[in-house]
Amino acid sequence: MDTGFAADPTQNLCMWNLMVGNISPGTHTIECVEEIKGESFIRKYIFDIKEDQANYSILSEGQYPRIHPYSTKNGEVNYLLYLPDDYDINLQKKWPLLVILHGRTKVYSDVIALGDDFPLNTLEEDGSFPFIVLAPKSKIDPEIGGDYDQWASDFQVQVAITALDEVQAELSIDPNRVYLTGGSGGGNGVWVISLRYPDRFAALVPFMGYYGWPFTVPENIYDIKDIPIWAFHGDADNVVPIEAEQKIVDTLEACGGNIQFTIFPGLGHDLDYRLIYNSDLYEWLLIHTRGKE
Repeated sequence: MDTGFAADPTQNLCMWNLMVGNISPGTHTIECVEEIKGESFIRKYIFDIKEDQANYSILSEGQYPRIHPYSTKNGEVNYLLYLPDDYDINLQKKWPLLVILHGRTKVYSDVIALGDDFPLNTLEEDGSFPFIVLAPKSKIDPEIGGDYDQWASDFQVQVAITALDEVQAELSIDPNRVYLTGGSGGGNGVWVISLRYPDRFAALVPFMGYYGWPFTVPENIYDIKDIPIWAFHGDADNVVPIEAEQKIVDTLEACGGNIQFTIFPGLGHDLDYRLIYNSDLYEWLLIHTRGKE
C-alpha cells in the first residue's frame, strides 16, 4: 500500500492519495486515524472490488497442447485445460478426464492462479500426463458468497457443470472415465457435485473435504455408494476437522459404499498435494470405468 499526503494551509484542508495493490475482489474497509490539534478521529471507507472475469480463448476456436486458460462460449466461466502432446495424433482415442476443483484460497484469484497448485503447476512441462485435465474457476455466488459454501450452491455447481459440458462436447473424452477430485473447499465440491450428478463420474477423490456448514452428512449419500471413492484427510486438521469427512465415510461404509479412507497422522490442513496426486492414485483412477464396478 502506498500513500501520499498534501496539505492546503489556506483552506485548512488535508488531501490523501491512497493506492492499494494486489487486493482481492470483494468488499473491503479502510480505516484512517487522523489527529487534529491533539484529537483523534477515525474515518472509515468501504469499497467494492469486482471479480476479474477476463475472457480467454474459446475451445471450439482452437485447442492447444499442455495447459492453457479458456473461457466458455458464453464467456461466463473460465477454466484451465490440459491436453497431452499426443492428443491430436489419434482423435479416435477417447481420453480419460480428470476434473480438479480448487479450494477456498483461490476463490478471489484469476483462473491463471489455479496453475500454482500441484499437479497443475507441473503440466506446462509435462506432455505425457495420461489424462485430459479440467480445472474450472469458481465464481462468487451473489446470494451466499464463498467461504465454506464453496462449490455448494446451485449457482456454483452450475459453474463446474457448464465447463464440464463444454469440454466434453468439444473434445474426444470417454464419458465413462470422468473423475472428480479436489481439496478443502474443492473436497466439499466433490461431495456436493457428485451427489447432484451421480451418473457422471467414474471415481471420486475428495481430500480435506466436508459437506455442508455446519458440517453434516448428506441425506442422499446412498446415491453415490456404488461410485469408487478414495478420500484423504490429516488427523491434525484444525480447519476442516477429520470428523467432518469421517462421518461421511462411515455412513457410506455402513450402506455398502465402495470407499477407502487414507488418514495422514499428525498432518493438518496444509497437506502436501503430492501425497494425493501421484502414480498410485492415477493407476487407481484408470482401472475404474463408470457402470462397470
